[in-house]
Amino acid sequence: MWMFTQGGHLFDSSRPSTLPEVDDVLAVNPSKDTWTIVVKVNRMWVSPCFGGSKLPFSMELVFMDAKGCKIHATVRKSLLYRFQPLITEGRVYQISYFSVGENGGEFRTTMHTYKINFEMHTTVRLATNTLITMSPYSFTPLSDIRFNVLDSSYLTGPVASKNLKRMENWKRELLLIFCKRCSS
Repeated sequence: MWMFTQGGHLFDSSRPSTLPEVDDVLAVNPSKDTWTIVVKVNRMWVSPCFGGSKLPFSMELVFMDAKGCKIHATVRKSLLYRFQPLITEGRVYQISYFSVGENGGEFRTTMHTYKINFEMHTTVRLATNTLITMSPYSFTPLSDIRFNVLDSSYLTGPVASKNLKRMENWKRELLLIFCKRCSS
């Protein structure tokens, strides 16, 4: 008997595998509805209804697989009761039987072409034997921010603009010190 990993799962070679084939998040597209992915929930939030209703509009999630590929997911209002209690930010899940749509719009949370839509028949199982330890952060070079080389349809965090201001102040201070030394 020996153990080996495949797609982030541990398998015991002495037992027949009961886990379904796991797909890479990068491969997810609308061509089928039988995808099975194993992902970590990097971010999770509830979007409020516009127009004053106290009920949420949807639950939004950002998933990442073991290879670091991220994809956005949406649980619509009518399915919140079913999925919100099952999912916790930071945990790893096996998710199957969801629909896939275009990841369009003015502001996107991931660079993936598609996004996941939870359906009534979507299954969510805690993946207890799987760790996804990759960092969920993607850093953009300051030069790209400074010279507006960013893809403005993709959300960037406030850290970038704060660090750019600090960097500019630091460069100014360094330049002043350098100029004072040169003139002495």
